[in-house]
Amino acid sequence: MPQEGEGILMKSRIRTHKKRTREQTPDFSATPAQPMFQSRPFVVQTQSTQKSQQPDLKTSLMQAKRYGHHLSRIQPTGVSAGVVTQPMPIQRAIYLGSDKQRLETPQQEERKKKSENKNQKVEDMGSDPNRHFYFNDEQEMQDYASGKTETIGYEEKNQAWVRIPNDKLLVLGEDHSQTTLPDIVRATKTKKYIYEPYTEYPQELLQESKRLQQTSHKRNKEFDLKSGQKPDKSSSSHNAEKLLPKLIVALLGLRTKVNEAVEDVAMNPRNQGTRTSLRSSGKKRMNRILNRFGSGSATPQSNYERSQAELYYLRVAMLMATKAAKYQQNPQDLWNEHQEQFNTTAKQLKQGKELKNTEFIQSIVQGQFTYDAFLQSFKNAANAELQSSGKEEEFSQFEENKVLAQSGKVAQEDQQDKKKFENMREFYMYEKIKKAQEDGYLLAGIGYAHQRGLEGKLDNIPGIEVKAMWDFVDEQKAEHPQQGS
Repeated sequence: MPQEGEGILMKSRIRTHKKRTREQTPDFSATPAQPMFQSRPFVVQTQSTQKSQQPDLKTSLMQAKRYGHHLSRIQPTGVSAGVVTQPMPIQRAIYLGSDKQRLETPQQEERKKKSENKNQKVEDMGSDPNRHFYFNDEQEMQDYASGKTETIGYEEKNQAWVRIPNDKLLVLGEDHSQTTLPDIVRATKTKKYIYEPYTEYPQELLQESKRLQQTSHKRNKEFDLKSGQKPDKSSSSHNAEKLLPKLIVALLGLRTKVNEAVEDVAMNPRNQGTRTSLRSSGKKRMNRILNRFGSGSATPQSNYERSQAELYYLRVAMLMATKAAKYQQNPQDLWNEHQEQFNTTAKQLKQGKELKNTEFIQSIVQGQFTYDAFLQSFKNAANAELQSSGKEEEFSQFEENKVLAQSGKVAQEDQQDKKKFENMREFYMYEKIKKAQEDGYLLAGIGYAHQRGLEGKLDNIPGIEVKAMWDFVDEQKAEHPQQGS
């Protein structure tokens, strides 16, 4: 019969189970209670019996937490510290060499590391008597330990615990290069959120274009992963705006770069390494394009890298040009005539080629493509979509009553369009935020510029709270300080 602390001899192999012990901190409760775990002698069991009695991971975690932390609202009593002895969890054993050394798989190591990190963070919060406690009560602590909460969590980027309201929708305006909504979602594990990069595509186009469906799913998957969520084709539940006005704003901004590239290539074709042959008629067409577009327009300002965003919107625009028949008389002809340039340009941009050296710019310089017609097809599409929604009058009232309206640095002739379609973007955001609040969502993330654009619109709606992301993070750090911070 094996003695306590020794291994169990089982036919052709030996497994060594070592007891893990940890000092038990006092249980803080209103009245003394007996510990949930008692030290018990080691008992040899059959494999089937051992498996049936082994508590699952959630139960073990909850039990370990129950007596391991200081809790708020509960006064300490004179309960002596005990020692908790837990059996090793059952795992698949991996052996190397003749020593029968037990190893853990990388997946098991990762799960163990995550569990230990979470345990340590909770312990750090409760162990310092000079800091106020985080959990409201013991039940909330147990729910957090077992992964049942969605309003509290540890945010890694700022190394701070965060708590979001559970009875209202919190709208956060962010700087896309700093702390973002996916950071808060990853910490709290909530699925009740909407976020600006999740964008609603016109359903008619999605139904007709598999390539557009793939583009949409790829975009959503990227932000699912950033938010710590399992990628899901139903990510449309996180949509915070519609595509068409967003696409138009991007293309208006992109046109300033197109202007510069066209002018550069047209004036210095040999210096740019191109083989453009500009005949007299080609130069006239080029001059008409330059006059129409304007030259020397300012590049849009931004505090984060826009190259990937521009590539994304340009590629979506190219895809949509094939399926916009209900919005424009001859969009298919536009695609058929320039499909090769579109496809080649998308590949060239992805490979890092400068815009001025792409097929897209070359076709404009040679008078083979008109950016105006390309952009107009999407303006028509957005106006038709608004009309079909039956919300034209509501949008007009929304525009009239806006406190702030974005204009941005675009070509002079595009200023009015820029303002109109930025307002249309924020109108759809406004509608989706209201709907999210009605559906019991907890979080909404938009750019800080859009938060300012919606000032006076969201502030007075019951059940909605609006804050800048950095203000929210600073509040959380001040209210829930961590050891070592």
